Amino acid sequence: MLVQDLCGGDRDKEIKVEFFQSSKNGRHKNLGSALFTVNEVKDDANTELSLVKQKGAKLTFNKLVFQKRNSFLEYIFGGCELNLAIAIDFTLSNGKPTDRDSLHNLNINRNEYYKALTSVGKILEFYDTDKQFPLLGFGARLNLGCRQFDSHCFALNGNICNPECDGLDGVLGAYRKALNNVDLYGPTHFNQIIKLVNDMAEGANVSQQNQKYQILLILTDGIINDMK
Repeated sequence: MLVQDLCGGDRDKEIKVEFFQSSKNGRHKNLGSALFTVNEVKDDANTELSLVKQKGAKLTFNKLVFQKRNSFLEYIFGGCELNLAIAIDFTLSNGKPTDRDSLHNLNINRNEYYKALTSVGKILEFYDTDKQFPLLGFGARLNLGCRQFDSHCFALNGNICNPECDGLDGVLGAYRKALNNVDLYGPTHFNQIIKLVNDMAEGANVSQQNQKYQILLILTDGIINDMK
């Protein structure tokens, strides 16, 4: 149990434990209660506390173990490698890029996806060791030569076997290029994207000495059609 859950992180805050005896008829008799703080018991493995309302009864802690809970940043500073993958919604519900109110507006100053990529990427790129970000799209109709097909998982750099972009600048460049190479379509399916990134995570070489933390950032405009 977290100290935060037990006493709100305040080790001098009084904690009350009540004891009840159940009878066959479903009634419960209060046998008494004990009051203590975390600081009172943390240094004594055999703490005994008298129960209020019950003479001679005691609450005994035979074994208490307090373990430090490391923060996420402590893991990062300790060498855990953070990997960021990004997936972008190219469904038609975002509005055609040529439309004034489109979330994928060709005018980058009015493009909400570009703003989101920039603001989030500027923060997370500092924690990604190699600065190589898999950049994926879903919900578009791709044009390959004379053939068209719908895709719920494609690489914005054109290489699904290696969808990584070099740094945030590479991500933004690949996104801007994709706006002119794909047709917004639908529906909004996450399944293939999640499966691909999950496979990336499972295929990573991870050990106690080589820790990795995978983040999948999905940028979408609303309804998910394969939520189940």
